[in-house]
Amino acid sequence: MFENLKKFYQQESWSKRSERMIPAAAYGALVATIYTLTLSFINVYTFPNLPLGMDWAHMLGMWFGLGVAFALCGAIVG
Repeated sequence: MFENLKKFYQQESWSKRSERMIPAAAYGALVATIYTLTLSFINVYTFPNLPLGMDWAHMLGMWFGLGVAFALCGAIVG
């Protein structure tokens, strides 16, 4: 099994593989940004008469965590 994985990763050079990985990681970070903003602002805008507030620290932490996770997933898939 490990020999097959080793052979798979050696079939293509790092520079050739990075041509796909970098845009995929950027798209992953973009998706994380859109997801976090939607999740954070949806209740504030759909219920304007309720006294809802934004937890900015939580939103920034979630954006950073999801951005890293989605960018990593995009790089792996790419």
